Amino acid sequence: MSKSESIPIKYTLAAFLDSTLPQRSSLIVGVSGGADSMALLHALHSLQEKVFVVHVNYGLRGKDSDLDQELVEGMAFEWGMECCSVQLDSRKAEGQNFQQWARDQRYNIFKGLMDAEGASAILVAHHQDDQVETILQKVFRGSGPEAWQGMSAFDGTIARPLLGFTKEEILQYCKGHAIPFREDSSNQKSAYARNLIRNELAEKMDALLPGWKKNVLKLEDWGALMDESLASIESKYESNITFPLQIFELETEAVSKALLKRFLGQHKVDVSAGQLQEIQSLHSAQVGSSVVYSPSIKIVREREGLTVVEFDEASDSKSFQIERPTSEESTTVEVENFLFNYSTSKCSEFYLSADSLMWPLEVRNWQSGDRLQPLGMQGTQTVADHLTNRKIPNALRDKSLVLCGTDGTIYAIIYPEPTKNGLGMISELVKVDGDTKQYLSIRLKEKL
Repeated sequence: MSKSESIPIKYTLAAFLDSTLPQRSSLIVGVSGGADSMALLHALHSLQEKVFVVHVNYGLRGKDSDLDQELVEGMAFEWGMECCSVQLDSRKAEGQNFQQWARDQRYNIFKGLMDAEGASAILVAHHQDDQVETILQKVFRGSGPEAWQGMSAFDGTIARPLLGFTKEEILQYCKGHAIPFREDSSNQKSAYARNLIRNELAEKMDALLPGWKKNVLKLEDWGALMDESLASIESKYESNITFPLQIFELETEAVSKALLKRFLGQHKVDVSAGQLQEIQSLHSAQVGSSVVYSPSIKIVREREGLTVVEFDEASDSKSFQIERPTSEESTTVEVENFLFNYSTSKCSEFYLSADSLMWPLEVRNWQSGDRLQPLGMQGTQTVADHLTNRKIPNALRDKSLVLCGTDGTIYAIIYPEPTKNGLGMISELVKVDGDTKQYLSIRLKEKL
C-alpha cells in the first residue's frame, strides 16, 4: 500500500457524508484550485457524488488568478461536474478587512447557489492546520475560554469533512493520486494573521515544542466545557430576549461579562473588549440609555435588563392614511402589520368608536411632544410618559405608532406587538358608548 493510499480521505469523507447527510441530493463545493479543495473534489469524484463546483475569482493575482479558474473549470469538466466561476471586483473591498469581505462574498455566493440548486449542503476544504490557526487567533486576540472552539464540522449548512487531516496529509494524497493543484503565492506573504502563524510561527514552534498543535486543539475541549458551564448558569435566568440586570448583582464580574458576551453573540453582535466594557456599563445607567453598536443595532438599558434593538433611522419614519369607507359594510384596511376593521361590531379586544373620528385617519410614528387623553383620564399625557408608565420596553417604544384624526388629534397608541397591557391605549375622546354604531377594531395581522 502506498503512503497516499494509507491516508483515508475518501473513506473518511464517505463515512462523514453518510452520517451527516444521509438523505443528501446534491452538494455545493467551494474550490479555489489549491491542494485542499482539489483533494476534496477528487475524493467526491471518486465517490461519484453529485456536486456543483463553485470557484470565486477575486482577480488579485492577474494571470495567476485566471489560471486558478482554468484549472478548476478544466478538472470539473474532466470529472463530469457542473461548474460555475464568479468574478468579483476586489476594489469594492477598499477600506474594509479584505479577508472578511472576501469570506462574506464567497459564502453569500455559495448559499445563493445552494438555494437555487436545492443542494443539501456546502462543502469546503478546511483542514486541521486551519483549525489550529483559527483557535490561536482567538487566543491571541484575547477571546475568553468559551470562545476557544474552532470551526464546526457541520453547522447545518456548511460542512468541513477534512478537519481531521493535516496539510501534509492532504499534500501526500494529492501527490499519490496525481491531483493537479495551484499554489497561491499570496499565502507566502505574512500580511495577514493567519499567514503569519502559518509561515513564521508554526515552523519555529515545531522545532521548539513538538506536538504543540495537538495541545492547541485540546483547547477546544476547555472551550466546550466553559460554554456548557455558562449555558447552565444562563438557564437559571430563563431570558433570551433581555439580559437580566440581576446577573450583574448575583454573579462575579468575570462570569457576568462572559454571560453578556454570550448573550450578545446569540443576537449576532460580536463585540470587542472595549465595546463589551461600554455595554456592561449600561447596567448602572438610566433607563433608556443605549450604546450604538452599528448603524442598525443598538443595546438599550431597559428597566429589567439590556436589550438588543435593530433600527434603521432612514426607514423609521412612517405615515399611512386611512380613508373612511364609502359604505357601512365591514371593511378591513391593512397598514404595516395591523388590520383596521370598520364595521358595525367589534372584531378585536382593541377598538374605538368610528363615529367619533375625524376622517381621513393617519397612522404614524409617535413623536416627542405628542399627547393624548388616555381612556379613563380627565387630563392629557404625553405619549412618551404613557409608554414609560406602562413599562413598555424600549425595543417596542421606538416602534410604537399613533392613530390620528385629520385635525392631528391622537386617538390611540398602538404597540408593535401585544404586551400585558394589550395592544395599545385609546383616547377617552373615542371610547365606545351606547350610541356607537360603527366600530374601528385594530388587531395584529396573523403571521403565516
